[in-house]
Amino acid sequence: MTFRSGKSYELQVMWHLVQERQHVAFELDARVPDTTAQYCRKIDVWLPDTREIIECKHYKSRVGIEVVDRLVGTMQDVRAAPSRIFSHSGFTPQAERRAQKAGITCTTLSFAKEFQTFFPASGNGYYVGEYIDLCHCSPRLTPTENCWGSIVAIHP
Repeated sequence: MTFRSGKSYELQVMWHLVQERQHVAFELDARVPDTTAQYCRKIDVWLPDTREIIECKHYKSRVGIEVVDRLVGTMQDVRAAPSRIFSHSGFTPQAERRAQKAGITCTTLSFAKEFQTFFPASGNGYYVGEYIDLCHCSPRLTPTENCWGSIVAIHP
């Protein structure tokens, strides 16, 4: 499988997180309500069990302080736990200092041009094993529904 987009980088970050942790539940492109329940914040990867936000940035240049500031605002709005930003191009010194002040972990993870799929998707959005494959939208969903379902990754 060849990766060419930011969505593919999110998948790669999720696979990396599965290798770090034994049991991880993810939501891709989650819509999490703010503390007033008046609006939702869009989150690249949401870990509902730990209330952790994972931002995935597939930029040509290093991630700047504005990305960190946006994440700080999102964390406050949804009462998230200390969160993480992944970037394949690194971070500016200002972004790293701001992230450290806010308790955000900055991780540089190289972008893999090719990735081996170990088993095919089951079609229902749930996977068990050491690899996660992207779950695609069901054609039955309307445009207003969240089309990236939950993915649960559990090591045997």
